[in-house]
Amino acid sequence: MEGNADYEALLENDGILVTRDSENLLEKLYHLKVSMGDKITLQSLDGISKDYTVMGIVDHRKGCGSFACFVLPEEELGTLYPGIEDFTSFVNIHAAQVSDEQRQALYALVDDPRATISALMDMMELSKTSLKSTLILLYGMVGFIGMFALINLINTLMTNLFARQQEFGILQAVGMTDSQLARMISAECFCYVGVTLLLTLSVGTICGIGTVKLFEQLGLFGKMSYHFPLAAMCVFAGVLFAFYLLFIPAAIRFLHRQSVIERIKVSD
Repeated sequence: MEGNADYEALLENDGILVTRDSENLLEKLYHLKVSMGDKITLQSLDGISKDYTVMGIVDHRKGCGSFACFVLPEEELGTLYPGIEDFTSFVNIHAAQVSDEQRQALYALVDDPRATISALMDMMELSKTSLKSTLILLYGMVGFIGMFALINLINTLMTNLFARQQEFGILQAVGMTDSQLARMISAECFCYVGVTLLLTLSVGTICGIGTVKLFEQLGLFGKMSYHFPLAAMCVFAGVLFAFYLLFIPAAIRFLHRQSVIERIKVSD
């Protein structure tokens, strides 16, 4: 923090605190660059305005809740909004257990229809619901990327098969059997699948850890830790292995559509 955050000093000198965050929202959104000692004019919705002096710049703590650009003494809020008597926005009540009876008792104490009472468990359930929606979206994106990768793998193998028909024909003409050809194609396909899985495990894991660290620094979901997506990885590996098992007989069947002589005559 820079400057002074003494409550009495702010009140006596018409002082105001400015919140500083890593994204520099004041400058980006409002083109406002504030320094110590600057004068700021605040105007309420009712048209009441007053000048304040920047007496402190406070660093915003990520993950601590709502973000406020300016902080004023409560008495100054009454100056800008004289028609409001109570500026209390929320009250934290620590209880060992939360029950419907406690909620009803609290509602009876608060004579305001706008008041809402929510427990920590309610906020946790709301966060879980919000996070679940985000996870569904992310898994959808991951599924699309995985499908795109599978299509690229199929395209690579099929292009390789088309381009090497003449080579396969020559190899079989000099004595290579169908089983030997199948083993060769199987080994090549296995190498492609293995490289795909290896890149997914290495690069994908690094990108996943980096994304979690980024979200934790931004404070979007509080404190986060990376867990290896074993189930998703098993599904992806299973799909690749199933494709590997289906591709070999399909490739051999495709090559058998032409005789060895016809494949040798195929032009480049």
